Amino acid sequence: LESAFVEAVGYMRLGHALLLKSLRPWHAARRAEAIAAYQHAIEIVSPFRVTRVIVEPLWGLCRAYGLEGNLAQAESYARQALEIAEQSGDGWIANLVRVSMGASLVLQGMDGEPWLDEARRGFEAVRDPHSACAALVWMGTDMLRQAHSMSLQLAVGHDAALPWPSLLLKGAAVCIANPYFTGWWATVGMGQLAHMAPRTARE
Repeated sequence: LESAFVEAVGYMRLGHALLLKSLRPWHAARRAEAIAAYQHAIEIVSPFRVTRVIVEPLWGLCRAYGLEGNLAQAESYARQALEIAEQSGDGWIANLVRVSMGASLVLQGMDGEPWLDEARRGFEAVRDPHSACAALVWMGTDMLRQAHSMSLQLAVGHDAALPWPSLLLKGAAVCIANPYFTGWWATVGMGQLAHMAPRTARE
């Protein structure tokens, strides 16, 4: 087609494919190819007056550096992408950038909730439940990561808080003792399990 825009989009999508094809830890060569593809896409579209198209490769660079652990570089690209996206009124891709930055922080053992929660609220505002779910999954991952350090103070004035294994056991005991929990499994729960059971020998 001999279109600079189409060529740039091709390099952006090539970068996405290279990142998806690799599992952590990524092969250095493949990651370098993805970064080069994103940077080349930015070089192609930079002369355009429509700066909105630069957001996608910046988002890719945020992912590439963030998931590797280079959080400073990832945040730099994230901030650039957010500035352009918000100026152009594209809140949807701005929230994708926030999810990537939040996920990068979570994977490095840091607090990504501010990024993820803002993304979740943004997706819910535009009625995109699938992307909101992605933000919630990473928020849940962050909560599980921090579970080992959680404790519960039962009453004011008590010095000792319960460790998380004890909390899990006591929580399970409360559920089992709850008549509504037992009643649900005795009726609806058993019905659902029966519905999932194989109906023929081949199943």
